[in-house]
Amino acid sequence: MKLTLQRDESTQVSTTGVLLVNGSQVCHTLELPATYGGQKDVPDKTCIPTGTYPVVLAPSKKFGRVMPLLQRVPGRYSIEIHWGNTAEDTLGCILVGTYHPYPDEITGSKLAFGVLFPQILAAHDAGEEITIEVLEPNTGEAPQ
Repeated sequence: MKLTLQRDESTQVSTTGVLLVNGSQVCHTLELPATYGGQKDVPDKTCIPTGTYPVVLAPSKKFGRVMPLLQRVPGRYSIEIHWGNTAEDTLGCILVGTYHPYPDEITGSKLAFGVLFPQILAAHDAGEEITIEVLEPNTGEAPQ
């Protein structure tokens, strides 16, 4: 299964985008902003670096259940895909939602997670490799 996070825009508060599963859009995303104090790649303050990462299902202490977990994110740990509405709901994880009605906010996050998670679980149970490719805004391509 290939997940693709295509970032749209970043403000001083958050980074928004869309999440595709095998090329089909499933939901909107919200992450931390791209920069903090003029710097990129500041753990717990900015969104994760672009790239392709393995995704596994792992127990989450925060949620008390199995959640999608990104692996091998440089300088980061415990990067999950989960529900939430604003950048205040994440310390670097990827939030999912059904709507992006206002800047720096997504809504319908538990509904979106309820659509996304069964797809990830089915791929996991089928023994498929699951990856997520995180792309820069408006380019559709990872940086070289």
